[in-house]
Amino acid sequence: MKRFLIGFLAVIGALVLLVVVIAAFAGWWAVRHMEARDEPPLAIMLTLDLRHPIPEAPGLSPFALFEEGANPTMSEIVLGLDAAAADPRVRGLFVRLAETDHGFAKAQELRDAIHRLRAAGKEVVGWADSLGELGRGREGAMIAAAMGEFHLQPGGTVGLAGIGVEIPFVRPLLDKIGIEPLVDRRLEYKTMADNALEPRLTPANREMLDAMLDSLEGQLLRGIGDDRGIAPDRLRAIVDQGPFTADEAQGFGLIDGQGYLEEVRENFRQRLGPVAAMDLAAYVALQAGPRGFGIGAAPEGDAEETVIALLRAEGMVTRGSDGINDTVAADDLAARLYELGRDPSVDAIVLRLDTGGGSAVASETIAHALRQVIEEGTPVVLSMGNAAASGGYWIAMDASRIVAQPGTFTGSIGVIAVKPMVAELSARLGVNWEHLERGANADMWNISEPYDASGQARLDALLDDVYDRFVSGVARGRGLDEARVREIAKGRVWTGESALALGLVDRLGGIAEALEEASTAIGIDAGAPVVVRLYPEPEPPWQAAFDLLAEQFAAVRLIGGWLRAAASGGTTAHMPLFFVR
Repeated sequence: MKRFLIGFLAVIGALVLLVVVIAAFAGWWAVRHMEARDEPPLAIMLTLDLRHPIPEAPGLSPFALFEEGANPTMSEIVLGLDAAAADPRVRGLFVRLAETDHGFAKAQELRDAIHRLRAAGKEVVGWADSLGELGRGREGAMIAAAMGEFHLQPGGTVGLAGIGVEIPFVRPLLDKIGIEPLVDRRLEYKTMADNALEPRLTPANREMLDAMLDSLEGQLLRGIGDDRGIAPDRLRAIVDQGPFTADEAQGFGLIDGQGYLEEVRENFRQRLGPVAAMDLAAYVALQAGPRGFGIGAAPEGDAEETVIALLRAEGMVTRGSDGINDTVAADDLAARLYELGRDPSVDAIVLRLDTGGGSAVASETIAHALRQVIEEGTPVVLSMGNAAASGGYWIAMDASRIVAQPGTFTGSIGVIAVKPMVAELSARLGVNWEHLERGANADMWNISEPYDASGQARLDALLDDVYDRFVSGVARGRGLDEARVREIAKGRVWTGESALALGLVDRLGGIAEALEEASTAIGIDAGAPVVVRLYPEPEPPWQAAFDLLAEQFAAVRLIGGWLRAAASGGTTAHMPLFFVR
């Protein structure tokens, strides 16, 4: 017991030391960064680094304290570039790029924002040392094509070589080691667990993936081809020869030139005239005042401003509250929807969602809040990121309007339940399971045995209920015939391009288009001036660090409770010694 106590005290001491260190750096950051900000210079060359992941919602890395600026979110980049398009002080944008792993829809969102900036007369030049060094670089090539000029370092490559999927099927391995996956789904296109259930692609899975690849390839070829002035058939023939050296890429018109970072950037700066370089994150911080992002001219006289709340959420849909973790926590998101919907200063809400799904119960918690807010008079427009599928589409189905990028993954109107059954593995390892139950179906979730007839019947009833409510909800929310929804549901994933044709989404585009839809929903012109407020509110790293510390102190209190219980020889509800199912 003495060693046990010493070990726990050592853990607590380490946690306290970590708290002190982080707090010290938080104070240093606050002193350093909370000084009065200068006004931006009269002529600006914005810079943007797209080599790093772009989050949808603000999060916290413990290392953010030591960085000059956290990576801006997608909405901050889009709003910042749109503000720059209307700002006479901004003369151009210099972008540093790589092959990227942002996702197809995010790449399209970035392309759209760059197009709008160029349409406003701003020059955009990009550079990369390589767009996929012996690897894929199609997203980087898509974004690069949207720029007025793009240069590659000599010796770099353009990893544009088509588009495909690679799926490992581990069912033969599971059979060898004695694990049987028990999967029940609604219906055949709900293929999330196929790599464990099947030895290879099923006909339904192959059909769905082929359709998605056809859609994405067409988007890839049209996007790059339109920007580079290359016909789709010609571009397809070019792509079949990839990946490319820098010389080959320049010869095919995929890049404009070659050079090193300093010379390309300095040449662009000189071309713009006397300008000061400013990182987009710093520019965004200046633009996002206490009112929010102003889009369009400010209202004249005593006219009230129109406010649109842009609420961002990404990650798996989960029940309950999840603090600052990267999930779509149902209680948190529903509470924020209610709060914004009942705020008299908020005229409309744009919910920006990026999720592959999660709990059906959690999805309904959020969807109910969304419906209530709309019924009480505040429109809610749903903007989809890389994905808003399964539970994500459940949340979206009742929105006032749904906007998705052509490459967004959405739909997946279905349900699935998975139980790994380890009876054979247990027998091989010499593990015996004993069961004591009260109730006919108390054993149905046991992983040591399959469902019996009664348990299987109850599971089927649960899945049928969820699926039927999902289908009827889509029919209601989207104004579609339920029989038609059943045809296009079955768990099938669609690209945003296909979903538009099916009536599952209303418009193709991103955050800018969703804001236009929100303006229209409240009865003002799409280009009318509005103020966009971001939620969760952007906060400096020092503030986020204190949020993290609060969670750490909660963990310390929990450990303390365990320690007291252990010292007294008792048990605690936090650390049960056995479970009653």
